[in-house]
Amino acid sequence: RSIGEKLALGAVQSLQDSPVIPTSSAIIIKQKIIYVPLQNTRFILANKLGMIPDLRNKDGDVEVELNFIKIGPDVSGLEIVTVPGELFPGIWFRIKEKMSGRPTMIWGLTNGLLGYIMSKDEYLSGRHSYHNGVSVGAEIGDRVEKALEEIIK
Repeated sequence: RSIGEKLALGAVQSLQDSPVIPTSSAIIIKQKIIYVPLQNTRFILANKLGMIPDLRNKDGDVEVELNFIKIGPDVSGLEIVTVPGELFPGIWFRIKEKMSGRPTMIWGLTNGLLGYIMSKDEYLSGRHSYHNGVSVGAEIGDRVEKALEEIIK
């Protein structure tokens, strides 16, 4: 009960400074599909063993669906970006900086479960062996970041 009451109080307090979005506000949805090579041999092996579906198209690439949703006026409306995995902090912060809405949100693990999405430099740094093992590959992060920058303009 104590936890529930604290959660409810936190929810009410968070709404006190939130802007009110008129019900007649515009809703804008932009979608971008990009393709990145599947470089993770673990994903390929898991598919061959029947553990996961084959994520690749005929060219050996994985489809990545990205979305931008804006609800409300230009300056003060809610902005949401969706990605099919978990953005590494560097990409997350750079995208969040470029979003102009109030509030802004980035929703991960939407329209796919493509693992960690990190820049090529992070992928190749040798510091993230676990994360590399559950990532599509070195190309996904930079391509996702570029595509997100395009759709949030």
